[in-house]
Parts: sequence; structure tokens; C-alpha cells
Amino acid sequence: MLQKIRDKSSGWVAGIIVGLLVLTFALFGINSYFGQGTEPVVATVNDTEIKSGQFQRALYNLRQQMQNLTGQSVPADDPAFRNEALQRIIDIEIMNQSTQSYGLAVSDLRVYETINRLETFQNDQGFDQALYQRTLNSMGMTEPAFENQIRNDMKAEQLQSAVAESAFTVPAEVKRLARIRQQSRTFNYAIIPVSDHVDDIEVTENEIVAFYEENRSQFVQPEQVRIGYIELTLDKVAERIEIAEDEIKNYFEANRINYIQPERRQIWQAKIKASDTEALDGDGDALALEKAEEIAGVFKSDADFVKVAEEYSSAPDSDILVTISESGEMQRGVLKQELDDILFTMSVGDVSEPVKSGDSYHVLKLVAIKEAEEKEIEDVREQVERDLRRQLAGKEYFEIAEQLAALAYEHPDTLELAADATDLEIQESDFFTSEGGNRGLTAERKVVTASFSEDVLLNGHNSDAIELDPERMVVLRVIERKAEGTKPLDDVRGDITEFLKTRMAAEKVHEISQAILEKLDQGMTLNEAAGEYRIEMQRAEGVDRDDISVNRSVLRTAFRMPAPDTGESRVDSVTMGDGDVAVIELTGIASAGELKGRTLDSVTAELRQLRAETEWNGLFDQLKSEADIRILESNL
Repeated sequence: MLQKIRDKSSGWVAGIIVGLLVLTFALFGINSYFGQGTEPVVATVNDTEIKSGQFQRALYNLRQQMQNLTGQSVPADDPAFRNEALQRIIDIEIMNQSTQSYGLAVSDLRVYETINRLETFQNDQGFDQALYQRTLNSMGMTEPAFENQIRNDMKAEQLQSAVAESAFTVPAEVKRLARIRQQSRTFNYAIIPVSDHVDDIEVTENEIVAFYEENRSQFVQPEQVRIGYIELTLDKVAERIEIAEDEIKNYFEANRINYIQPERRQIWQAKIKASDTEALDGDGDALALEKAEEIAGVFKSDADFVKVAEEYSSAPDSDILVTISESGEMQRGVLKQELDDILFTMSVGDVSEPVKSGDSYHVLKLVAIKEAEEKEIEDVREQVERDLRRQLAGKEYFEIAEQLAALAYEHPDTLELAADATDLEIQESDFFTSEGGNRGLTAERKVVTASFSEDVLLNGHNSDAIELDPERMVVLRVIERKAEGTKPLDDVRGDITEFLKTRMAAEKVHEISQAILEKLDQGMTLNEAAGEYRIEMQRAEGVDRDDISVNRSVLRTAFRMPAPDTGESRVDSVTMGDGDVAVIELTGIASAGELKGRTLDSVTAELRQLRAETEWNGLFDQLKSEADIRILESNL
């Protein structure tokens, strides 16, 4: 599972950028940001101490990443995860010390500009200082500490960029790699499915019991609870409200403006930006504006939209990126404010001048206007009644919420009194663990935390009132608890049987593949062997490395095989992720034709990136090997 995290990141800078976007970098902690206190020290890096609190935050952050990437949870005591969390903190400290020793610096202005551009702190008008302060306060972090973290991250990016800029390629090797990349191959292959042999496998009771005894740790059932709860929602209260027809009509007349279908506008929109301003010698913005002015002229000529889109939409690797789109029935508030303000002053057929928004220029053409439509009460009666009920229910909701919270607190050993007084139903959940359920109430983190809290789980008390959102709250208590233990054999017998049958079938498939390879070595063709074993042979004629019609494992193996001699073939096999085995017969290789400039540019960029990553990893490994790192295992 750790490999999944590594595979989804590429280098030091990528890790930093992800951290910036989701504000998880604060969870790593930097020693200088926190008081020295008396916290246990878990490690030192060149005499700089890493405290237990930092380690715990890094461990929490790593578990959250694992959950987000794979949907799987990991126990906090998993040794591999604990070590990975510690290594992350150590790497950060080594990087901070290294950038300081190299004399790298970032100005206050650049730090502030970076923070101002973070989407996390943006509202419709741009950077929101109040949101910025609230977010930092919620993390228990001061502005100077946050700014210093950003500064350290930017210095780390400087160092890696300097290493990346030193990477170079030689034209001969670029051409050689490009030719290899554009090579095509012809081969036959036959897939031997595990599923064809599963039903033929018989698993004995002794095999099932032996597997269960040898793998008891795989069948551990974590502690589970089942809760009773009372859920209060504004909609439930609204259902109780009795209203007369006259009240509905009066509410509609007083709020008629809320039931008007707003004006909608159909537009053509062009978005133009430079893919890399620095790579264009700083002229990217000017080139993007020039392209935007050209497109504005085309829009004014009443050209066919499809033709314009086909002609001007750019490839992803273009210097100037152009996106042409058509939007129908767009109402005010969908576009950014600066674009909205222009669009809703235009007449049909008008084309805007290029408008700068963010890092892009926009050109708008107004194609059609659908005027606002007033609704009569007959058209929206259900919505009006629902809105009126919710409005009237607001005050009663808060009164019931206060009563529910008070009674659950005053009578901590039962929910019955609170349910009777509020006329709400006590509901019951299924069993769930401390990781929560898959859906519904038990998937709510606040509910799970309360259910496994000491007061609720061990003392048997009702929880405090839990506000899930402004219109929904719940109180709960544990009504049944299952301690951690090994699942009984009967509960997992089916899973074990299925696993053993699949494993044995995979072994059978492997034996068949080896037998086929032996026959091919003796001169039999794959087509003849496939007929003998009643499996289907398929042919891939002149496919390249990116062909989507061939299984990826088969394709990769075919392109790793040595070239066959003239008139001969090469054979190999590959086991795929589901246990199926493919036998491959490579019959021919075709070299690439003329190499185009864009292809060479793409390969050059890829090779430079690979070289840059290799050199960076080498430098960082050297920095780490030279650091005096000491880990205090007893404090972990």
C-alpha cells in the first residue's frame, strides 16, 4: 500500500505542491514552530530534535493520504506506516537544513504572492484574509509559522529546479530512444483464464482448516459497536407543520421573485493561455493576447462554431493553449465575476474584447438570450409549500434540538425519555468499526468518534448532541459491542474455499503455460498449441506501445522480448493481475519511419525529466547519507 502513495507522487516538489493544495503540510510539523516543552524526542537530525507530537501528526497525515488514495484504512500501529511517517519528517528536516546551508532565500513578497494565489484561501473576490486566519486558527498554526513553512517549501523547489536545469540530452540518444518508442511489433498470444479451471478444483476440509490455522492473523475482526440514535432534521420538523392554502398563496406572493426562472444566455467562449511563459522568453502573455484578438475577429465573422472549434482548439503540448466551448442557457453567477459583468451587458451577436481572468484570456460571443420567466403558483406549488414549511420549522427545530440535547445529557443511561419528549424515533445502526461504516450515519466521522469515545463506549452514556450540519443533529448511545477477536471458521469458510480454489487454479494455469512453452520450443506453433489446449489464440498486427486493443501486461511483455531472427519467433509468458497467464509468440518487429520534430521534442523533454529526477534523487540520497540521523525507538 505504501507503494501506491509513492507511485502517485513524483519527486520532492510534487509532494510539496500536493501539501500546499490540501493544507496537510501543517500536519508534518517543523521543530522550530513548536515549543521545546518536555515532549519525548523520537529522532534527531544533525542535533535538531524531532518531537513526538510532530511524529503523531505525520502519522495521521499519512493515514489520511492512504485513505484518500485507496479507500483503505491502516491501523496506527502498522510498523511500515510508522516508519514511513518518521522518514517523511526526517526528509523535511534534511531539506530545510540543506537549503539553509546552500544560502537559498525567498523574499517576503514572493511568499505573500504564493499564499495569495492558493485556492484554499480564495473567495469570489480573490484572497480572503478572514478565511486565511480562520483556516490557520483551526489548525492551531500562526501566520508567521505558516509563512515560514511556505518559505521552506519554495527554497526546496529552488534547489530541485537548479538540479533539474543541469540535466541535458544528446541528440543521438534522443533519436535512438524515439525510434524505440515508435517501433511496432507483430505477435500472437493466447490467454489461459484461471476462471476456466476454478470449478474443477476440489478443496478438502483439512486444507481449509490448515489454511485457517496458519493464517489466523488475516481473520482478525476489529472491535465493533452498534448504536441506537435519535436523528433530528429540519425536514422532519417541517413535515409536522400544518399550513393552510391561504398561507401558501400569501407566501408565494410575498416571495414571487424567488420563483422566477432567471434570464439565461447561450455563448461561445474561447479560453487562451500560454502553456509555459518562461519557456517562451517571457512573451507567453503577449502571444496569448495576440491569439485571443485573432479569435475575437473570427467570432465576429459569424463563422460556423464547429469549424472554429476544430481550427483553433490546440493540442495539449502547444505553446499557446486554446479551448473553444459552447455553453447553453447560462445564468448569472456561473462565470467568474469579471466575465459575468461583461456577458450580461452584451446584445445578441456581440463579441467581447479579450478579458484577462486568472492566467487566461477569454473571448465571449453572445449567441442567444432566453428571457426570465415568471411562474404562477400552480407551476411551483410543491416547492412553495416546502419552502414555507422549512421557514416555519426553523424556530421549532432549534427548540426541539435544545430539548433533545438537554434530556440526553440529564438522563445519560437512556434515550427513551428524549425520544418520547420530542416525538422522535430511536433508530439502530448495523455494526461498524472505529474506521466507520461505508455509508449513512456511520460513515460520518463525528458519529464514529463519539461512538468510540470513552464516555460512550466504556461508561455507557449517551453522547453529547452532535451537529452534523446546520439542519441536522443526532444523539446516540452504544447498544451492543463486539470485542476484537478472530472470526470463527464457519464465518470465513466460504472465503477460504474460494481463495484456495483460485490459488490452485492459478497453479494449474501456470503448469499449462509451461507445457505450451515447451511445445513451442520443440517447434509447435502457438496456433497449434492453442487448439490442443482449447484456448483462443489472438493476433496483434503491427501494434505500437500505446495500443489499447491488447491487454497491457501482454503488450508490455511483447515489447520487452528480444527481436526474433529472420523467419523465426520468440516466445514468453506473463502472469497477469488476476492470475491469468498469457503465452506470447513474437513474430516480427518494424522500425519507426521518419521522426517528426514534435516527437523528438517530446522524447527530449521526457529524457531530461528522467535525468533530472535521477540526479535529484542521487543528490538527496547523498545529503541524507551525510546527515547524522538518530532514531529513538523507545519513544516511538
